[in-house]
Amino acid sequence: MKIIFRNALFVLALSAMMVACHGKDDSKAEGKKKPKTEAAKTAESGDSTSIPTGLSIAFVELDSLSEKYEYYKDKNAELEQQARNAENTLKQQQASLEQQAKAFQTKMQSNQFTSQEEAEKEYNRLGQLEQALAQKQQQLSEQISNNNVKAMESVTDSINSFMKSYAEENGYDFIFVKSSGIADIVYGNEAYDITDEVVKALNQRYSKKK
Repeated sequence: MKIIFRNALFVLALSAMMVACHGKDDSKAEGKKKPKTEAAKTAESGDSTSIPTGLSIAFVELDSLSEKYEYYKDKNAELEQQARNAENTLKQQQASLEQQAKAFQTKMQSNQFTSQEEAEKEYNRLGQLEQALAQKQQQLSEQISNNNVKAMESVTDSINSFMKSYAEENGYDFIFVKSSGIADIVYGNEAYDITDEVVKALNQRYSKKK
């Protein structure tokens, strides 16, 4: 039973994450504007060929974010423990079934059953146990899968809600996601990388909720 709450799904869940804060209170953000892009500077200089945006833009490295965000790591550890518990349960039941099947085979070979009816009854019982085990495996697999989805939604929701308030408080117009798993941003100047400060703020908020 495999854990699927890994970077691949995390990347897909956040690949479209882009915070836009055009509706923020400019009076609050005015003193917190970050360095502008070269395109924005060129636009302000009067070059008509550039895009006159003057936007404050930054990005976060999603790979680093998923590695350092404590809530993500705690959720992943929780899911891994659930998967191990489920796997141990299935292994124990499988071992018990195999022992009973072996005992049945031994009794058949040594003619220990008093009648054909008794042997068929035991055979059917073992068949029912095998079917119940298969159903249990399917049930646990679906449960783990559902827990993965819920955990991923919880983490992405926490990040998205945080990023919106973070962008508003720090005067950003856009915060993009950069990751090795997606091609939305093929290059980002490190001067606009705010991953470390975002992770620090996220973990501080999470530690207060524990």
